[in-house]
Order: sequence, then C-alpha cells, then structure tokens
Amino acid sequence: MPHISLSGVSYNTPNFIKIFDNITLSLPPTKIAIIGNNGVGKTTFLRLIMGEILPSDGKIKIDGTTQFCPQFPQSRDAKSGGQIQIARLREAFMGNSDFILLDEPSNNLDSDAVKWLSREISNYIGGIIFISHDERILNLAEIIIEITHLGIQVFSGNYHEFKALKQRQIAKATHDLKSAQNNEKRTRLENQKRIEKQQKRNAMGNKKRAKNDAPKILLDAQKNRAEQSAGRNIGLNARQNELAQDALNNARSQLEIIAPLHFDLPEITVPNSKIMIDIQNISFGYQTQILSNFSMQIVGNERIWLRGKNGSGKTTLLRHIMGELFPQRGQIKINAPFAYLDQNLGLMKSELSIFDNVRHYHPELNDNQIYAKLARFKFRNKDALKITGTLSGGEKLRAALAIAFCAPNPPQILLLDEPTNNLDINSREILIQALQGFGGAILLISHDEGFVEQIGGFIPQSFLDGNGQ
Repeated sequence: MPHISLSGVSYNTPNFIKIFDNITLSLPPTKIAIIGNNGVGKTTFLRLIMGEILPSDGKIKIDGTTQFCPQFPQSRDAKSGGQIQIARLREAFMGNSDFILLDEPSNNLDSDAVKWLSREISNYIGGIIFISHDERILNLAEIIIEITHLGIQVFSGNYHEFKALKQRQIAKATHDLKSAQNNEKRTRLENQKRIEKQQKRNAMGNKKRAKNDAPKILLDAQKNRAEQSAGRNIGLNARQNELAQDALNNARSQLEIIAPLHFDLPEITVPNSKIMIDIQNISFGYQTQILSNFSMQIVGNERIWLRGKNGSGKTTLLRHIMGELFPQRGQIKINAPFAYLDQNLGLMKSELSIFDNVRHYHPELNDNQIYAKLARFKFRNKDALKITGTLSGGEKLRAALAIAFCAPNPPQILLLDEPTNNLDINSREILIQALQGFGGAILLISHDEGFVEQIGGFIPQSFLDGNGQ
C-alpha cells in the first residue's frame, strides 16, 4: 500500500529558525487535513514531502507517486483567478497519483466551484493531503494533523469531530483555570489568617514580658519559640503561595494555548428604521453590462450576504458604494460611517507600526487614547509598536479591525469582501466571534457558507443574472 513516512524529521530555515523538531509520522493514502495558525509551517510541511526543500535532519520516504498543487496567488480578477485554479486542480485529479498535495485549494473559487472540489476530493481513490481553512473541505478529512509552535498532533476523524474535541479541551482548561484561581485565593487568605493569628500570639507574649509577671527565663524561651514558629510559618506561607501561583499561571497558559483569542468590537447601536445604504436603479459595466437597474436598501442593523459566481459584480458593487467608482445610471447613498475590509487587509500601511497606522488614520487622537483603544484589541504596551508588515495573520486581522474601530466615530457599517480567504482557522474563529456581537449593519461577500452560517442573521442577496436577482 502506498504511504509516506517521516522519521525523526527536523527543519530549520536558512536563518536558523526551527520549524519542525524530530517528527515521526506515517501517512496512509487517505484524506488528511493539515491545520494550524499562519506561519507555523503548514506549507513547509508539504514542500518537505515533495522534496522542494530538504530536512535539516531525519528522513522522508515516499512509497508511491505524488503531485503537488501549490497555493495560487490571490487574483484581482476573481473570475480568471478561479478559472486558472480549477484548471490546475483538474490536472492534479486527472494525474491519478497515489498522493495529491493541495495548498488552500478553495482560494479564488466561488460556491459552485467549491462544491465541485468537494466532490472531487470525496471521490478520489488515492490519498489527498491538503491545507485549508474552509470547513466544507476540512470535514472531508479522515485524519487531522494540527501543527502548532509546540509540535504536531494527529487526530483520527473529520474537522467537526476535531472541533468537538477542542471544545471539550477548552471546557476542561477553563474549569482547571477557575479551580486554580479559587485555590490561589483560598491559599492566600488562609496564609494571611495564619500570619494574623501568629501576630496576635506575639503581641500577647510581648504584653506578658512587659508586665514582668513570669520568670524571665520562661518568657525568653516563649519568645524564642514564637520567633522560630513565625519564621517557619513565613517560609511555609511563601512556598504555598508560590505553588498556588505557579498552578494558576500554568492553568492560564494551557487555556491560552488551546483557546482562540477573543475580543469584542466596540458597542454599536443604530436605529432600527434608519436607512444605512440606499441603492436606487443603478447600472454599471464596461465592455458589457455587469449590473442593470439594481436597487437595494440596508436598514438598521441588517446583515446582507452578497452571493454569486466570480465576475458577477459583487466587489464592483462595493467599490461603487464606497465612492471609488460611479454608476452609469442611478444613485447610491451611504448614511453612516463605514469600514471596508478585503481579503488582503489593504487598509494597513505595512511599513508602519500598529500605533502609527492608527495615528495616520485618526490624527485627532492623542497617544494615551490610541494605547487605550488598542488595548481593547489585545495590543498592549510594546505590542502596539509592532510593524504591521511583520504580523501574523491573526494579528493583522486584529490590527485592521483596531484601525477601523479606533475612529472617534466608529463604523456603523462593515463592508467585507471575502475576509476569510487568507485567514487561518483560529483567526477565522476570532472574526466570527467579533462579528456575532457587532451591532451595526454588515454587507458581506463570501463563498464561505460555514462562516456566514456561524455569524448568523444574514439575508442572502444573489447575483446570478446581472440584476442582483
């Protein structure tokens, strides 16, 4: 039977950063998903298997044939990018290799193409090792390999089952943290009571010595015993407090490792009857008409999900709403502050720090106000001074949201264009949690149906025939 084996594999980057250390795995010809945060080495793992890079130590043995379909760069022309991606995937599936390796195969694909990809993966007879953040694809896996900075863990089952296991682990870690907090508090209070009790005994002994109503030799002996006891208690208390604090720190660290970071967007309230976006009978196109006589309103905190094939005019509509383009006919009014986030988080200036990005977009804020607002997004103290071009995927998402919501008048409308395309799974979960609690209006373009469903409350608006119908 074909298989891929890794024996004691380690890999260091050319500048001596350790990515993998002593990995031993045996990969059967089945559906295997590789998951983990951006930057932990998922693509490096596939490249090691394909021999594009060599391990620093250990051996990789492949019994069978392989084919690699690397990640396709994001294309500004979504339609052509999707067509190229489908052609590359068709070629991979038609090769009938024992193993196909796919890196983010659903990027650039619309919903129909993702359904096609899902069928191809399900029906493929050989093994497929794939990296993806799309739950529709991940749930096709029979084995999950999670890569973290602590190493590699292997789980038998699909992603739905893996998530259930993670939730149980998070629940246990949360319970352990609560227990550790209670124990630390109880230990600290008990030790404080012990100290106060000893102090009272010492005070009584001192009063007796002052009265001089007992033999001096007896009073001196009592004083020595009290001092020795106090010394032992101080040492014991310090050790107990230290152990309780260590247990608390360990419990907190364990929860931070397995639980996604969580933060809430600033509270936004909009009147239920306020027309946030008003589009009346617009038409636009270039060589051919893209949208004709299209009308739409977003009222209050409505959430609208723009659906449709690549090239149907969804992103172009957002650019018209923002005023970057103007319709040939019709009228668009946007009646509240808005923020736009695309898949590349192009809002940020990569050469500036997070702090300086906020200052660039919101010069009316003073330094203390900027630091206070960034702390809400978990960028505290020196973290606020990180250069945005060096941030991880999850940090970039938080930074982009922070820059948008640090405004004195925070956005009441979010315009989101495929925001999950470049996110790892944890970052996707962070965004879901943040948007679930957002009180304003949302206009979303996304082919990630699971993402839309988990946020909840969206009204679908399909773009199928050039009329938004």
